[in-house]
Amino acid sequence: MLVELLGLPGSGKSTLVKTLLEKSADHAINIETLNQRAERVLQHHKRKRGYIRRKRGRGWFFATFEFAHCYPEIFRIVFENAILQQDRNLDFFDLLAQYHFSKQATDAVGPALSDEGFLHRGSAIFLYPNTYSNIDTYLKHVPCFDTVIHIGCSIDLAIERCKSRPKGLPKRYRSFSEQELSQCYQKLERLHQTCLDHHKDRGGNIIRVDGQKPWAQTTQTILDILSDDGAIGAVPFDIEV
Repeated sequence: MLVELLGLPGSGKSTLVKTLLEKSADHAINIETLNQRAERVLQHHKRKRGYIRRKRGRGWFFATFEFAHCYPEIFRIVFENAILQQDRNLDFFDLLAQYHFSKQATDAVGPALSDEGFLHRGSAIFLYPNTYSNIDTYLKHVPCFDTVIHIGCSIDLAIERCKSRPKGLPKRYRSFSEQELSQCYQKLERLHQTCLDHHKDRGGNIIRVDGQKPWAQTTQTILDILSDDGAIGAVPFDIEV
């Protein structure tokens, strides 16, 4: 089961992932990150393929190349926008490799979490006017995670949280004025809603989280939902936490 977190920068995606990982140890549910799952599969390929065994870094290139074979339109959109947007989306290629490897995992016994999945990164691409393709075409071809955890958070609070972090605002937003930053977050909110509507229409699960609630309370409820065998793989759900 693959779970993507979606929310504005500063809404608490990374914090929620960290808290879920910590709390899952006491909840009898095996949770890991998407990268951790992919790393295990990479080790398997490293033993089986001389091309990867000779130089470990080739593993991620191999997985990205394999992803491109399976999802050529998505790879083309990511690749073209990485050129147009002056390397803003280079990290996207990591996700392509992680997704490809994680889908091959045969020892997966619990959810794998990603705080920067296809919906999150796709929304970031289409914030800019000079993009190749559009959000609707992207969503038509993108592989979906099984469940999306959407963290609702006001724009003002999300911006305030970002500014208070040691690293501050994401690099792409640092040159914006206050008005431009607010407008950017508003557009991102609309893109996120488009992604959620698409995910729901395709039969995906949605867990809606109030980003202002204490994480301790929220994570317990999320873990209960993710560990409920009756919910996973059954009728799609859209639950507010």
